[in-house]
Amino acid sequence: MTARTAAAVRRQDHPLPNRVGARPTIATHSPALANPSARELSRPLINLDDLDVVNVVLGDNRDGFETIVRRYNPRLHRMGMALLRDPAKTEEAMRNAYLKAFFQLGRFQSRALFSNWLTGLMVNECLMLRHRHPRASIVPPDGAGHRHL
Repeated sequence: MTARTAAAVRRQDHPLPNRVGARPTIATHSPALANPSARELSRPLINLDDLDVVNVVLGDNRDGFETIVRRYNPRLHRMGMALLRDPAKTEEAMRNAYLKAFFQLGRFQSRALFSNWLTGLMVNECLMLRHRHPRASIVPPDGAGHRHL
């Protein structure tokens, strides 16, 4: 099986959830990217703006989501560490935020900046993690920290 055939099989096995039915793509700065051709998909996605990358991903190029992850990893990590102060929980929140972003990408509305939408998903994930796993309260040992007058 060639690499091209394997990629086609992976795409068929795991279709994007928003590809059911004919949903319109997000309005872009570049009308050609509303329905990207194979030639346009082969060019580097790193040079595209967020809306164009979103449209490429919505156009069945799941590999384009990697561009989003690489672009926003530092920002989401900083946000998670500021809110959670725990690298393991930050990684969990990032993973959950990226999963939600991937599966809800068809719901993104271009009225807002994509970066704000993705950051909002991350903040919500961090807040849910804090709610599910509150910090253990620190209880001082008997007599420590208490002054008897």
